Amino acid sequence: IYIEKYFIGMNDHVKSMDFIEQYRYATRIKLEAYTENPYVFEFFTMAYMSPENHSISPNVEKTYMRTMKLRSDTLSGIMHSDDDRYFRKDLDIAKAKKYIIWLIEGFSQSEITKLVGQPLADLDLQPDWEEMDDILDDMKKLFYEQTDAD
Repeated sequence: IYIEKYFIGMNDHVKSMDFIEQYRYATRIKLEAYTENPYVFEFFTMAYMSPENHSISPNVEKTYMRTMKLRSDTLSGIMHSDDDRYFRKDLDIAKAKKYIIWLIEGFSQSEITKLVGQPLADLDLQPDWEEMDDILDDMKKLFYEQTDAD
């Protein structure tokens, strides 16, 4: 299936990245996949937002459930990474990770909402990526230990 190619191997690829960089990478992959084939993502969004649509056919439900499990497993792998070395020691790291995830997921959903129905040729996502990078850099300042090099 189309979406699986974006998730398969992601956990291996992001292992060397810190938590925020892992999510930065996953968000970019998701938005790149959306811009390459928005109809697939619109279908999954429709299925996600309206669970009654799962029953359209057994194949739709099976495909949706398999994709959502793959997504969940991938994001869970990032969330439950035990590499917490970058986080400030005075924080509840589990809560800090939740805050980061909520912010990134909210940004991602906001971007997808803006993209729906827009001709891909008219899109300039560069300003949005720059904003996202600024936000993620700010989160590193908030949640990570700072070194003299920072």
